[in-house]
Amino acid sequence: MAKILIIGTGGVGTIAGLSLTQHGNEVTFVVRSNFEELKKTGYNIESCDHGDQKNWKPHRMVNSVQEAIADGEKYDYVLVAVKALPDVFSTADIIRPVVESSPNVAIVLFQNGLNIEEPIVKAFPNNVCISGVSMIGSTNLGAGEIHQAEPDYVKIGYFDNGSDKAAQEKRAKEFVQAYGPKFAHYVDDVVYHRWRKLLYNSTFNTICSITRMDSGRLWLNGVSDSLIRPAMGEIRAIAKADGHILTEEDEDYMIDSDGEVYYKPSMLVDVEKGNLMEMEVILKAPLDVAKKYNVPTPILSVVYELLKCLQFQLKEAKGMVELPEKLERKSALH
Repeated sequence: MAKILIIGTGGVGTIAGLSLTQHGNEVTFVVRSNFEELKKTGYNIESCDHGDQKNWKPHRMVNSVQEAIADGEKYDYVLVAVKALPDVFSTADIIRPVVESSPNVAIVLFQNGLNIEEPIVKAFPNNVCISGVSMIGSTNLGAGEIHQAEPDYVKIGYFDNGSDKAAQEKRAKEFVQAYGPKFAHYVDDVVYHRWRKLLYNSTFNTICSITRMDSGRLWLNGVSDSLIRPAMGEIRAIAKADGHILTEEDEDYMIDSDGEVYYKPSMLVDVEKGNLMEMEVILKAPLDVAKKYNVPTPILSVVYELLKCLQFQLKEAKGMVELPEKLERKSALH
C-alpha cells in the first residue's frame, strides 16, 4: 500500500484518486474549493470505468498542503493534477513543503503540456519525477459532480533526473501497479506520448476554446479537415524536428477520439467557467521548439495570438490585469 497525496481534484485528479483507492492505496486529497461541503458529502461520480459512485470520499481530505504534512505525515507519492499555468504560479513551489517533509517522495505529474517536468527536476534533482500522459475524458461539473465520459488510460514513464535509471524506472513501474495496470501502462519514452497528446491539445483544445464550440460542432462545420488537421501537421513537423515521429494514423486517431459525442475539451470548459487556460504549456511550449528548429507554424502561431487575447480577457475579469488610463499608441506610419 502506498500513501499518496493528490493536489488538484478536478476531473482528472478525482478519477485518479478513485482508481488509486480501489487498488488499495491510502489517498489524501488537498481540496480548496467547497472544502467543508465536500468533506461532509463527498463526490458524486458518473464514470464509464467505475460506474456511479455516490458520496465517494478518499481516505482523507485536507484544505491545504500544510495541513497535509502536519504532524509529520509522510507520503510515497505526490500526484499533481492542477492546471499547468507557469505564467501564474510555480508547481514546484506548491509541492515544495511535501518534498521537504517527505525527502523520498516521488513526484507524479498528471498535467497537460510539453516540458512541464524540467522545472520540477531542476528544483528537486534528488526526487524521481514521474510523468503521466492521460487521454481521459473527465470533467468537474462543480460542487463535487464528476462526469467521466471517456476511459482512463495513462501512459506512465520517468523523466530522467540524471540519477540511476533503473531506480527511476522501478519507482515509475511501482506507481503503475498502484494505479492499476488496467488504467496505467509503463512507457520508455513518455516525452513521445506528450507530443502525441499535443496533436489533440494544441489543436482541438485551443480552437474549441477560441470558437466556443465543442469538437462535434467543429466537425459538423468541416473544421476538423480545414483547420484542425493542418494544425496537427504543424505539430507533427515540430515533433519530428525534435526527434519524435508522429504519423497520419496518430492524426486520424485524434480526429476521431471524441467519437459520437459533442465533447467539450478541458480548455473550453475552463473558458466557460472563467478559468485561465493552459496555453503556455499546450501551445507556447511547442512553438518555442519550432523556433529552435526553424519549423514554420503559420496556423498555430495565429491560434496562439488569439489565445493571448482570450487569456487577457480572463485575467482582466479576475482582476489580474491593471489597465493604463490612457494608451500612448506609437505607429511607424506617423
